[in-house]
Amino acid sequence: EGSNRNGKHMQHNFGKITVTILVACLTLIGQVTFAQTPEEDHSSNLAQVGVALSEEEIQSYLSDRTIDGCYPYGEAFSERTSSDGRVFEGNVQAGVWKTDGRLACYKYDGESDFTCMQIFKTNTGYFFFHPSVGIVAWDDEEKCAEILSSKK
Repeated sequence: EGSNRNGKHMQHNFGKITVTILVACLTLIGQVTFAQTPEEDHSSNLAQVGVALSEEEIQSYLSDRTIDGCYPYGEAFSERTSSDGRVFEGNVQAGVWKTDGRLACYKYDGESDFTCMQIFKTNTGYFFFHPSVGIVAWDDEEKCAEILSSKK
């Protein structure tokens, strides 16, 4: 699964997130519940929660940004994405990012391929969505406070 430095990042935790957790998270926000099969098209349900960013919006969002977010299962993370496509945990480069159409793609040290996902903007922040996993991470202070406080 890659390195396990202090600032864990989104990609290291795909294996820990299940569709069951996705359903629980979306039920918590009270706006939408997804079916349990990843093959189904969730675009209409996702539109109720947030708006998918365009390629230009993803580039703008990820350029020189520190993301202090959380995973749906209750762990916080922090990483910085630079405009030249590098990803940092603290001051250490941990990987690279790029866009592929309306997808944000990450490849962390030790991984051989990019993993791509959509980024959605909500009223209070952003979330990262992978079609076979569901919501991978939140960049939303309000939502993370709710998730993290429920895990204490």
